[in-house]
Amino acid sequence: MKSLSDALNMMLESADKYRDAKEAEASQTQPSAGATVEHLPDVENLSPLEVIYQLNKEDGVEVMGDSRSVFATFDRVTEKLTVYARRPEMVDVIPYRTVSILAALECAKDEGASFTICGSEVICALKDVTAPGSSYGEAALRALLKHQRKTKGHSLGSACLLGLDGT
Repeated sequence: MKSLSDALNMMLESADKYRDAKEAEASQTQPSAGATVEHLPDVENLSPLEVIYQLNKEDGVEVMGDSRSVFATFDRVTEKLTVYARRPEMVDVIPYRTVSILAALECAKDEGASFTICGSEVICALKDVTAPGSSYGEAALRALLKHQRKTKGHSLGSACLLGLDGT
């Protein structure tokens, strides 16, 4: 299976080099951007990954990301997210019930949060906000978001969940 993945990656990299050479050639012969009419990309100059991106986009599928490296589509009918990536290491799948909850608890602890149990509810007090949850992790997540909203742009929550807080 690894050799199949390696072969596909080599093919995509080769196609990208071909596309880059074609783009460089085309940019030398095209008029300035102000003089051109907006148009769809030339199929012949697209990498296979970019062709997949365009097929989805032009078919009305919701597409988000970079057509040259990694992007995702979302099918509202099946509620399925499909990720296309040049290399597998470009994609992180984070199961929120494990990794994200543990990261939120760790971040809340580092920020001096305290927890109180009230019946079947857990209350997380983080700096100047409180938030309820059905578990410690859920309460911590909610408190992180409330704190982030209150401090307008201080991205404590997402930085913790992504491991960008230095821990």
